[in-house]
Amino acid sequence: PLRAFLFIGRNGKLRLGLWDDRNAAAPIKKLTRAKLLRPVPSVDFSKGGNNISIRFGFDPADDRYANIAVFEDVDSGRLYGRSEPIAIETQWRDTAGNSSTISTDFKTAMFARFNAPVHILDVTCGLEFWDVELDQVVQFQHPDMPDFSNGWRGLQDADFQVIGRTVDLRRGRVNLRLVRMP
Repeated sequence: PLRAFLFIGRNGKLRLGLWDDRNAAAPIKKLTRAKLLRPVPSVDFSKGGNNISIRFGFDPADDRYANIAVFEDVDSGRLYGRSEPIAIETQWRDTAGNSSTISTDFKTAMFARFNAPVHILDVTCGLEFWDVELDQVVQFQHPDMPDFSNGWRGLQDADFQVIGRTVDLRRGRVNLRLVRMP
């Protein structure tokens, strides 16, 4: 449960994206080195998230949150250093005494995805990728890129989720920001 996030789609409407549901996130396109306009993608070695603060149960009468749940992945903090807290504020209310279950499930999903540093690729490709939306998955193949999951050279049909996209029609380019699916 709660393996989702909200984002604003191209049409300006709020959409629901899924973190790692393999069935819902089947790759829609294949991206190979031949389709890149820049031969080598840039890699951002972002810090992971091993510190989460969830504020929930907002009371509009008091203009404050009634509950705060704080979680820390100590092992990840020892390995990679303590991260800046991922601060989440939500309107959900504790109506049936299930707040600890919901926040614990959410924490488990977040730590499963972000407790280790996240390697983000920035790629520039042609206009055939103009219709790729945030949250969709592309398969990426590149013989010279290191595979951070196993330490080998070369990515072969690795699933990456699109977390950023800009379209430059004048130059005929699409810039995609990709993160490896777990």
